[in-house]
Amino acid sequence: MKGRARLTSHSHSQNGIEIQVDYSVIACLLMNRCTGGRPSKPRFEMISFYFTGLASEEELIARLEKLKATEEKRSLQKTSSNRHGESCSQNIASVNASQLAIDVL
Repeated sequence: MKGRARLTSHSHSQNGIEIQVDYSVIACLLMNRCTGGRPSKPRFEMISFYFTGLASEEELIARLEKLKATEEKRSLQKTSSNRHGESCSQNIASVNASQLAIDVL
């Protein structure tokens, strides 16, 4: 979606703003469908470069694949850090339970 200044300067009615929001949602859905990843600024920029002729189809595909690999790597890192966080919270819970047992005795 365009910046806020552009949104307010070109849309003088509620209908105009709704149309711009609709276009933005459709663009994000198409980007997700065509690239296989979530819409992001780097993806948008690369697609824009392709449509303006600044990037070839091979460059577009290579960049989109690189972005997808980077996202998958981050996703795996988040998953492993979440597992570590779960084990830490489980350890804390067991320590608290053992302390409660000692306090009761």
